[in-house]
Amino acid sequence: MKWVWRILVVLAALILFLAFVLVFLAERAEDRLDAFLAELEEEGVALDVADLVSSRPEGTEFYAGPIDESATAFLLSQEAGVMPRGASTSVDVTSWPFHEASMKAGNVFHLTPDEEAEVREAVRESHDVIDRLKEVSALPPTSIEDIVVLTGMDQSLFTARIPNLLACRAFVNLLILDAYVAYREGRPDDALETCGHILQFVGHIRDVPTLIASLMMPNFKRSAEAQATHEVRLAHAKIALALNRYKRDHGVCPEHLVDLVPDYLTAVPIDVFSGKEMLYRKQNGAYLLYSTGPDGIDNLKTVEQEEGIALQVGDDIVWGVRE
Repeated sequence: MKWVWRILVVLAALILFLAFVLVFLAERAEDRLDAFLAELEEEGVALDVADLVSSRPEGTEFYAGPIDESATAFLLSQEAGVMPRGASTSVDVTSWPFHEASMKAGNVFHLTPDEEAEVREAVRESHDVIDRLKEVSALPPTSIEDIVVLTGMDQSLFTARIPNLLACRAFVNLLILDAYVAYREGRPDDALETCGHILQFVGHIRDVPTLIASLMMPNFKRSAEAQATHEVRLAHAKIALALNRYKRDHGVCPEHLVDLVPDYLTAVPIDVFSGKEMLYRKQNGAYLLYSTGPDGIDNLKTVEQEEGIALQVGDDIVWGVRE
């Protein structure tokens, strides 16, 4: 039995040693991060969107006034609150630059040459800060869960400190602008890769490769879906208005949305979640108008509509009206 106790003692000693090492690494990482933050502060590196807007070279500026109430872009209003001059307020730049249908429709996020130069500088600066943050990490974890396992560092250090270093809004802002630069350079297929394969808009965010991205993506995903839903609601309202006018003139609703073009709609709005035309059908004395929702699946395809009221199935976004 003595050898069993000896093994247990050795194991206990190893555990204590490893715990000591982890605590040491955590304290060392925290000290280095504090020093890094102080260094950035001394250098005047912008840490949030407001600073990024105000610290650009002379001759380039962002318009930071009120956003158009009719429609808002996720990047510029919901997250950053910053509106470049000349930009379209109805463009969801989280998805459209990579969407073939939107490019054909001309829904492109535009900046003036000076503003584009400002964007490029902001992107360059963001990459520099991210790279330097990685350098001061004791053991670069690949996910939030790995923080405690690999370093023994409390998660609050990252969740509290990193947003101060690269605020979630600024980080997402710069990632999207980074992709925008690639898009403007005539590389739409490379735009997604430019921002690290983390900007995939098919109803969900996937392929998150870094700790920082892992921390930021939940906020980005919720906001992106909220903005896309907003765009769908706007499209539904436009279609519903056209349907009502068509019915006023013809007595019934059209068989297909394309029948509304060109007299009632210039074009059938695209469902930003599926990249296809908005879903529509006449059914049981009413019409059913809806979007696939974030999952991109037509969950209502085989569902009947009762008394003109659209049933909610899955995450489809429905606009149902009595005929």
